[in-house]
Amino acid sequence: MKSGIRNVSALLACAAAVFFATGLSADQKTILDYYRLLDQSKLSGGKFTFYRDKGAWRVKSPITEAELKPVVDIPGGYLSVSDPGTGGGTYTQETALFLTRSGAAYLGVNETTFNGAYFERAIRFYRHDGKRLVPDDSVLPAVEARLFFKDGYNLSPVAAKVRMGYSLPRKGTTVIVFIDTMLLERAAQSGEFPPKEAKQSRDALNNITHSKIELKWDTEKGRFVIGRTIE
Repeated sequence: MKSGIRNVSALLACAAAVFFATGLSADQKTILDYYRLLDQSKLSGGKFTFYRDKGAWRVKSPITEAELKPVVDIPGGYLSVSDPGTGGGTYTQETALFLTRSGAAYLGVNETTFNGAYFERAIRFYRHDGKRLVPDDSVLPAVEARLFFKDGYNLSPVAAKVRMGYSLPRKGTTVIVFIDTMLLERAAQSGEFPPKEAKQSRDALNNITHSKIELKWDTEKGRFVIGRTIE
């Protein structure tokens, strides 16, 4: 569970220690409880059913019925499943739980699908209203593509090729937003595009100043704010 008011031990010996270290009470929901409240229709890759098999967590692919090995970190408030499907593209679903200082719960769901040519991405946040998960579009700040480029650079000729992705934290509360340059690199290097378009893409790649931006969790307001740039 991702809260700014507690420190999580590396290993917890018993359930009582888990509750103490994370700030959980015995009747408080875990990330799996919140995940099970998700509306399946809002998920592009569907909702997974988590179950135990000989002590290990497993899920089944909704596409192939294959048994998959998810990451289930209940004390850390983090879930991740990667589903290769039939081999044509991989779908990855990350889920992370964030708490405010007052105990309000927010669930982030990050979906990434590689379709064989490029990545399709979607990230949504939900607020628990006491009974259900309510979509909340105000949790993430607007991160404009221009923030990854040199000041004054004209991004408009290549704007359609600039995409961004997100990474949810397993540890801590910082979300990472990063620039996806796959389409720019393809236009610049593949030889499949007109010379002018290829040059514009190369210029854009040369004007990128960093690849990632941190989004810091505000435990008072239940919102992320734009933090420092990295790399």
